[in-house]
This record gives sequence, C-alpha cells and structure tokens, in this order.
Amino acid sequence: MPKFSVKKPFTVVVGVIMLLVLGVVSFTRMTTDLLPAMSLPYIVVVTTYPGASPERVESSVTELLESSLGTVNGVENVSSTSSENYSMVVLEFEEDTNMDSAMVKLSTAIDQLTLPELVGTPMLLELSPDMMATMMASISHDEMDIYELTSFVEDEIRLDEEKIKAINEKLKAKATGAMDDAEQELLDARDEIDDAREELEAGKKKLEAEQKNTTEELAETSQLLDQAVATQSAYSAQVNGLEASKTALETERKAYADHGVLDNYNRIEQAFSELRSAMEPGSETYDQTYQGIYAQVLPAVQARIYAETLSGSVKLALQQAIDSAPDAAQQEALRQLQESVSAENADATLSSLTEQGIVPEESAASLRTLAQGAAETGAPL
Repeated sequence: MPKFSVKKPFTVVVGVIMLLVLGVVSFTRMTTDLLPAMSLPYIVVVTTYPGASPERVESSVTELLESSLGTVNGVENVSSTSSENYSMVVLEFEEDTNMDSAMVKLSTAIDQLTLPELVGTPMLLELSPDMMATMMASISHDEMDIYELTSFVEDEIRLDEEKIKAINEKLKAKATGAMDDAEQELLDARDEIDDAREELEAGKKKLEAEQKNTTEELAETSQLLDQAVATQSAYSAQVNGLEASKTALETERKAYADHGVLDNYNRIEQAFSELRSAMEPGSETYDQTYQGIYAQVLPAVQARIYAETLSGSVKLALQQAIDSAPDAAQQEALRQLQESVSAENADATLSSLTEQGIVPEESAASLRTLAQGAAETGAPL
C-alpha cells in the first residue's frame, strides 16, 4: 500500500477527496429522529364476544386462537387476556421475522377457525412506535436558573383550556358512540335469543297439541275395539236364543215321538248342537271372528301412531336445523317446510331432508326406529 501511494499519488488524492465530499454531503443531510421507524415483532389479536363472561370468552375464543395462532412459524411467545365481552392475544415473533408475511399467515389461520355465532371477526394489530402519541416540549431562558424557569412555566405559561375541553368532548363522544353501538349489538343478540326461545316454546306447545290429538285417535280406536267386544256379546245372545229354541224343540219332542217323528227330531237336535258348539267362546269360529276384527283394527292403529310420532320427530329435527341455519332466508325456508309437515307426508319429508343433507341418514333411521317402537308398544290391542 505505501508503494502504491508513492507511485500513484494523484489517484490517492482523488480517492481521499471523494470520501471527504461524500462524508460532508451525508452529514448535512442527516436528520435527527426521536422515534425512528422500527419494526416491533409483536402482533395483537382482538376479538369481541358481546354478552359473554370472561370464563366463556376464554373457553370459546381465547383457547382456540392460542392453539391455532401459536403454531405459526416465527412465534416465540403467546400471552392472552380474557375479559368480559372481548379477548386479546399478544404474539411475540423472532427479531428477524417479516411482519407483513406473518400478518398474512395469521389471517389465513384465523379464516380456518370456527368461532361461535355471536363472536366478531378477529382484528390483527401490528405494534409500531407511530401508534404511541408522544410529544416533548422544552423551554430555556438565559437569565433564569432552573427554579425561576420552573416557576415561570407553572405560573405564566398556560395551555388553551378551551381547546383541551373541546378535544376531551370529541374523545368522550367517540367513546360514548362506540359503547352505545356495543350495547345495541348486545341488546340485538338478546332479542334474537328471546325470539328463538319463543319459537321453541311454540313448537313444544304444538307438539303437545299433536300428542293430544293422537291420544284422542287412540281413544277412538279403543272405542272401535269395544264395539267389537259388543259384537261378541251379541253373538253370545244369539247362542242364548238358540238355547231357548232347543227348549221349545224338546217340548215338541214328545209330540213327535207320539206321532212317530222322533228320528226327524234327533236330526234337528244334532244340527242345533253343532251350531251351538260353533258359536261358543273358544271355538274355532269364535277365534276366527275375533282375529278378523283384531287384524282389521290393529294395523290402522299402529300406522296412525307411527305417522304421528314420526311427524313430531321430523318437526323437532327441522327446529334444530332452523336454530343452526346461517342466514334468515334459509331459516324462513326451513320454517315453512316445518309448518307443512303432517302425519301423511312425514316419511316423505324425512327422506327429502336426508337427500339434502339436513338430517343424517343415521339420525333418520333412528327416528323411524323410535316411531316404529312407539307404534308397537302404544297399541296393545
């Protein structure tokens, strides 16, 4: 290097001059910044849950966010705060993490979460020094020491109180408006819950009314059975009539014997004995008559019980689908379908709901099994 400097002095001089000029230009254009642009490796996730207690916020929102966001690449530490109506999760990243890329990854992870219906959309906030409202003011005076200057500032220099009050009023109005909006959202959520409870009560009352109608139909069927028993009594009365006819014939028997017609009488006696045997309880004709009546009444009763029970079960399944529907239009369509369900179309409606995926096939099979069991145990004729 010394030899090069001796051999080429002009080159060395030009290089030194360029360095001096570059240093002077850089120094004159350098600015002082108390808060330089820095990228802090922190992201805050704020999620609202109107009307929820801290315990419910933690179990339904905070734990889900921690388990999902804590697995994002670059996250070093996760801390959270669960308070009434909101959750706040603070994510600390490694120093060399690209925060823009981290924001995209966190947004993707949040989109894959399934949060409760009333929970608001999580908000991602990247911490920055620009978010801190900081102002520093200094005062100096050549003819005052520090104590005199302090008294001068406290006694003579006053801030514009009217402007301060105006700013405070604006901040207060903004905060009040935000609180009013949150309170209104909470009231709307409570109204929705009350409406759902009223619909559930209405469905319960309707089901009870249908059960009452089914009971009345069962009573009517039992009355039909009583009529069949009355018919049996009528058959017994006919048997008694035949007994009376037999007594009359025996009275005439002697006369027949005197006139030589005993053989004819014996044949008639045998015919009435066979008829009496055929109409006695326990005989084959009696059992066939009873079984015929039983076979006609029982299937009708069981079919009606099955249809009514399945109708009520389908309406309850539709009510559950209405409560979990994502929008009002789908809820209204399901509610109209619920109102159209009857004992006549319950089975077809359940098949349609299974094809649409509203009611799983396993649940549909269980509903039919329960209805069949109710029909078999509810009509012991």
